[in-house]
Amino acid sequence: MEVFLIVILIGAVAALKFSGGFRKSGGYRGGYNRYNRRSDQPASWQDRQRPADGKVTVEEQLSALRATNISARRPINKSAYRILVMIERTLKAEAPRARVMAEVGMGAFLSTRGAVGLTTQDKMAFGAFNAKRVDFLVIDGFGEPCFAVEYQGSGHHVGDTAAARDVLKREALRLGGVELVEIHAHTSEEELLALLTGAVRRMNTRPKARATA
Repeated sequence: MEVFLIVILIGAVAALKFSGGFRKSGGYRGGYNRYNRRSDQPASWQDRQRPADGKVTVEEQLSALRATNISARRPINKSAYRILVMIERTLKAEAPRARVMAEVGMGAFLSTRGAVGLTTQDKMAFGAFNAKRVDFLVIDGFGEPCFAVEYQGSGHHVGDTAAARDVLKREALRLGGVELVEIHAHTSEEELLALLTGAVRRMNTRPKARATA
């Protein structure tokens, strides 16, 4: 009986030492351990346990990035690029200090400001346009948004929500005092130049928000 108790005692002491040493080495702690992985195990995000809060970690995102093929592509199509070139040429001739920006989120240049803080209606209004973008935004020499250019290509209104999105964008731009120039697939070069030149000249005659740049 004494021998049996001694064997149990020795086993318990050995187990405690092994457990403590293993924890100090950064090994298993009764759950998932992201640091100890065999050399033959892939470091892919699929085989990692999600944290308790359910959020994707930066490590998982990096792993996913490195596990896929990422390549650069044109941010705008050929038709939109043609319009971009025309805008740049018009600005160079009519307003050299103005600049054009492509694919700009509307929440970057429009805001909802209530008299006292942000009301629920202000937040709803901001949500109506925040995630939407304009194809091109022209800013003056002071960095103020002046007019937006939208290219309505042949496939622009494909889908049930495209028309509704356009209504919200037009109204938000109108209320924000940012002119909208709409270019269609059938717009000729002469018409395009006239539309852009008119918008730039109106920009040049609008009251300046600042006295100096």
